[in-house]
Amino acid sequence: MKKVKEISTFLNQKPVNSDDSFSSGEYLASPAAAKQEKLWARVIADRSSGSFPSTLELPGLFVEAMDPSFAQPGDQMPTEYFGLRTRTKYIHSVGVVGKVKFISSGSHPFTGVWTGAQHGLVRLSSAAEPSAS
Repeated sequence: MKKVKEISTFLNQKPVNSDDSFSSGEYLASPAAAKQEKLWARVIADRSSGSFPSTLELPGLFVEAMDPSFAQPGDQMPTEYFGLRTRTKYIHSVGVVGKVKFISSGSHPFTGVWTGAQHGLVRLSSAAEPSAS
């Protein structure tokens, strides 16, 4: 019972960002440079590291909906989905973010961002905590 309480405490202590400024109509209509600037300001506002979940916390991954991250317009995870709190980041929870410019080789049939982008962000992360060896 103590372990269940620890998991519940862990989930309830995760920060929830209720700010919808990255999915508003005004934000969605903004040019890419303005979006990158606003996102970058949020990234560098908190330079603390995330944490890797414990073995007891990882099963929570299997009871969370993945839909919200694909269905949400804009550049943020919704805080609620069908009235329930959305996902905790169980894997890839620790990473680094940087500004990028994507230069396409052009030798492919793809469109959209694959044709190139002047403004973007990239996040690199590890799915699990690296070993000391």
